Amino acid sequence: ALLEQMNGDFKKIQIIRLGMIQNIAAGKSFEYKRLADDSSEIKKRAARLKLALALREDGGSDGPGPAPVEFGTDTIQNAASDLCLEISRFTTNPLFKEGAVYNIRYAKEADKTLETIIELSENIKTSADKLRRSSREP
Repeated sequence: ALLEQMNGDFKKIQIIRLGMIQNIAAGKSFEYKRLADDSSEIKKRAARLKLALALREDGGSDGPGPAPVEFGTDTIQNAASDLCLEISRFTTNPLFKEGAVYNIRYAKEADKTLETIIELSENIKTSADKLRRSSREP
């Protein structure tokens, strides 16, 4: 059941990323509500993957996370693009290739990338919610 959930989380994150990439490629601005919802879903699934994969030997992080970042209308598109890049970096990690052998370096990279995805998606969600309220988007 855990493996099935992990596969589902892995695929769902990629599906959400694909939708975001299509908006970026088409030059469309994100709807703040959808961006907040997508970011929330990415964060939830990335956190679950991080816990399930237990990629770090010590089970922890490198210390307190960075301070929250608030994105404005002029920077939220770039933040969404950065999130897509980090998701791609995670999903193409050699650790997840068929027949791969566990490698500490790749595991640390995957763990760090997941942590970045979690933090960035939280910041995007919070910012998109604020921008939606201030712009009175439904």
